[in-house]
Amino acid sequence: MEGEISKAEPSSSQDLSTDKVGRKELKTEQSANPEILGEDSSGELVFQSYGFTGPIPPPGILAGYDKALPNGADRVMKMAEREQEHRHKMEETIVGKESFEKRAGLVFAFSLSTLTLLLSAYLLIFTEKSGPGLTLFILEFAALAGAFLGARNRQEREEAEDAEG
Repeated sequence: MEGEISKAEPSSSQDLSTDKVGRKELKTEQSANPEILGEDSSGELVFQSYGFTGPIPPPGILAGYDKALPNGADRVMKMAEREQEHRHKMEETIVGKESFEKRAGLVFAFSLSTLTLLLSAYLLIFTEKSGPGLTLFILEFAALAGAFLGARNRQEREEAEDAEG
């Protein structure tokens, strides 16, 4: 089955008025779906465009995959399912790594703080170097207080942003 599509070409004077536009007939072999493309009564080409968002096309387009390729719709659905499974695995991996990094950071910070406090206590109690021991203790206390207050302020900001959004 052959379809005809008319294409308008401007005349040599580049005047685009309807009486001076020449027409050239183009022959095609079933390239134009009559449900989507068609000619109106004036002979002008009329087409309709479809669009969708998401991994799965609408049922009408999905049925077209079955017409074009055996089990085409099933292949599209399997592709969407594989993509979703991959995305879920990636999110799970990312969340797991972030959780591990937070726990490792807490363990490292706790170990470092404990070691620093023990060193300052040793310097204060068992040696005659009370100045460096006291300085180390005060610095450690200020660092822990700053980290605690900073985390609390960050949490309060995040809660305020969540309440707004």
